[in-house]
Amino acid sequence: LCRPDLQHRRFRARPRHRGRQSGPRDCESDQWWFAQDGADGRARPRDVYLVAAGDVQVQALVLGETLRSECPGLRLQSHCGGGSFKSQMKKADKSSAVIALILGENEAANGEVTVKFLRVEQPQQTMAIADAIVLLNNQILENNGS
Repeated sequence: LCRPDLQHRRFRARPRHRGRQSGPRDCESDQWWFAQDGADGRARPRDVYLVAAGDVQVQALVLGETLRSECPGLRLQSHCGGGSFKSQMKKADKSSAVIALILGENEAANGEVTVKFLRVEQPQQTMAIADAIVLLNNQILENNGS
């Protein structure tokens, strides 16, 4: 016997997911990427994208939770899943984040994090996590003030 539902499934084209929501391709449709609580009702981009380079996923999760608790108002996106360092940095750039926090194996062992500014011309810096929290709090105040 031939079941029509199985035949239909066999010939149906598979949907191709490319990491974006379906819908019209204009600037307004990409606002799901941002949180919606700006003062004027418009979306505000992510502040920080957390990149885990190497075998430091557990430390990256702990760092993400620490940053969320210590920096109220921080818009943090953590990289979930594997991928090379280059692909993670591309995703950080596409996320419209202002800063990329890079946690590698050396940084995790020393209690440090590398701060890379993605939208302004400033050199990247490796600093203690406590210093990075102070920097991020200042960055949040600066972004909310303007």
